[in-house]
Amino acid sequence: MGIATLTRLSVYAFSLVPAVAQKPQDAAHKRKAQPPAALEDAALDKKLDAFREEIAKKMVPARVAAKGERRVQAWLKSFQVVQGKHYHVFTNGPKTTVKRFAQSLEQLYDFTKKLWPFEELSHHHRAYVFASAEEYYDFCTQVVGWSRVQAERSAGHATGAYYAAYYQSPKSETVMHEATHQIVHANLGISGVGSWFQEGMAEYAANTILGSKVSGGMRSDLRNGSYYPFAEFIAIPSLIADKHSSRNYTHAGCIIEFMMKTGEPRMAGKFHKLLAEAAQRRYAWSRGTEASRDLLKKVYGMTFEELEAAFLRFHRVKPKKRRPRPTPVR
Repeated sequence: MGIATLTRLSVYAFSLVPAVAQKPQDAAHKRKAQPPAALEDAALDKKLDAFREEIAKKMVPARVAAKGERRVQAWLKSFQVVQGKHYHVFTNGPKTTVKRFAQSLEQLYDFTKKLWPFEELSHHHRAYVFASAEEYYDFCTQVVGWSRVQAERSAGHATGAYYAAYYQSPKSETVMHEATHQIVHANLGISGVGSWFQEGMAEYAANTILGSKVSGGMRSDLRNGSYYPFAEFIAIPSLIADKHSSRNYTHAGCIIEFMMKTGEPRMAGKFHKLLAEAAQRRYAWSRGTEASRDLLKKVYGMTFEELEAAFLRFHRVKPKKRRPRPTPVR
């Protein structure tokens, strides 16, 4: 099941994030064995006040500002915080409705923890769920720093510091996909490797939790030779920026599925080692081919060509002879 191309923007599509989101985790955010403790009302109110002051005030809609200060204050007061086991959801949507959103995030959290076991963090994840798309776009432009065009191409995005979206079905693939990015960054501690890895992890989790086939139409693409060879695919800095963005996301999800489920002797049962190695500092924010080549070689002891051959075998597809590319005329 594929996400519409114009709604699949993540931190790998645009790297600009709020300054507060780029600060390194301090001692208070260290990993621990138990979920973070629930906050008392007074502590939650303090966090909500900080959100209104540091974020909401920067993105007051023009239609609200035009009606004067009283209307602005009423709009700021409309925000509330819904506390879950692992999430604090800041929202100006109906509290009952947004509770279902928080429940979906918790279900995704538990699901991904079973897929890729990780330790708890000592702090709650932050999620910003705005009542309207317009308010989400204002957040992207006024707080994150995106252009309006970039914002309007997105239905949600995430970093290790927060997940943001406008209200939509809590079970939508976009919600599951983008919220997975936050978990991969914050809980698994993996912020780099490459777009193929980041989008593949999100694609795999989103489709799997929703009961959809990760492969989609990928097997047909493989049989037809309609795919990038491993070396080319892994070198793509942003899958969504490529002309084959929708196919790329499916391909990335299939690569993660292959690495998790393959019985290939040199690979079977080693995906947890890949995750542990990818979390090392030297791979942080790395996107180049060399970083991926080094990581995959270290964990699996295989070249890109060997990995591609194993990938095709996994999908029961015979390698298709590719036509040589014409030499450019100079």
